[in-house]
Amino acid sequence: MFALGTSDTQVAAVEQELYALGLDFVTEVAVQPQKMIKVMNAHSAQIRGDLEVSDQILREQKELDVSSKDF
Repeated sequence: MFALGTSDTQVAAVEQELYALGLDFVTEVAVQPQKMIKVMNAHSAQIRGDLEVSDQILREQKELDVSSKDF
């Protein structure tokens, strides 16, 4: 469910929010499934955004590395 590089803190935050909504990780019975889906989607969107920023930084760093070799 989580992208590579997702911190344990981020995972714990999502789990805590899902527990608060009634998710039982043992029986996988959801008390409020629609709210849990919204929570998971919101966190997924945030993580995707973070990954896009990281990808942009990596691309910029690669460009700088290439240009520094030209000096």
